[in-house]
Amino acid sequence: MCVCARAPALARPIGWLSAEFPTELLWVGLIFTVNTGVALHVVMSQVIWLVTCSMGTRFITLFVAADLFLIWFVYYFFPESVVSSGTEDV
Repeated sequence: MCVCARAPALARPIGWLSAEFPTELLWVGLIFTVNTGVALHVVMSQVIWLVTCSMGTRFITLFVAADLFLIWFVYYFFPESVVSSGTEDV
């Protein structure tokens, strides 16, 4: 519940930095955050490219399986998202 309450503050690029770094060092934290994000994106893009090339058509099968699993997960664990028929009593 605490994470849900802090989510809007964490969505801003500087939201969590103000809690972790003193005001005088805020720019250091911002530079660290941006550079870490860029580095991780570069690494992940290379890994995804290699996986896509090595798996071929199995890559599409993997995503279809993941989609089917997520549809099942949402259907069974989030029942309020299932479309109702409108015949139940309110």
